[in-house]
Order: sequence, then C-alpha cells, then structure tokens
Amino acid sequence: MRLRRSDLALRTVEALNRGRWANPDVLLVECSDGRRVVVKDYRPRSALVRWTYGRWITRREARAYRLLAGAPAVPTLLGEVDAFALVIEYRPGTRMSRDLAGKLPATFIGELRNAVSGMHARGVVHL
Repeated sequence: MRLRRSDLALRTVEALNRGRWANPDVLLVECSDGRRVVVKDYRPRSALVRWTYGRWITRREARAYRLLAGAPAVPTLLGEVDAFALVIEYRPGTRMSRDLAGKLPATFIGELRNAVSGMHARGVVHL
C-alpha cells in the first residue's frame, strides 16, 4: 500500500534511532486516530545516500516484510510512504543490549531460534 506523507497526519512521539550518514531515522509516531506506528525514513540522509542505498534498501526491506507477512515474530508492514520510507506496526518492547544478559527468560533463545528458522523457511535471511 502506498501512503502519502500528508495522509499520515502524524506526530513524532520519540526518535527510536537517529540514523547516521547511511541509516534511516526510526521514529515512533502517533497517527491522527491515536494508533502508534514506526516510520523508517531515509529522507533526512544526503541525496547520494537517499537515492542509491536508501532507495535500494527500503525496497529490499519492504519485500522482506511482504515475504514474512503473518509471521508472529515480525511486525506488519503497513505501507510505503515513498521510495525512502516505510510504515511498520509498532510493537512495544525492550531494546536488546548487553544489560539484558542475565534478565532474559530461559525460553528466549529457543523462541528466537524458532523465529529466525521461520524467517529462513520463507526465504529471508536477517543479518
């Protein structure tokens, strides 16, 4: 589904990650209906990065999300804003870090292994 930026009528709640020179900004935004979504956007990057790498990786990521549609461990792709930005389902959670090493449930590694195996079965490899 193609969304226009003006269709989103959203308010940035939080910058989950401000991309550096070749990474997208990842924003948690609130839509006019109160729903929260994640927007991954290469538009703030330089024209060279945006029109080459950003455009290519956005298209590649959208394809991967489509292949993984319905996989329980993967958020749903809600649409593409343009060639540089995706809108993805927001799933609250805890960021992974070294600080979580002793705090993960015993089932975490097995669940992660199953989720990754499910991705591979659909032809998607996440590095």
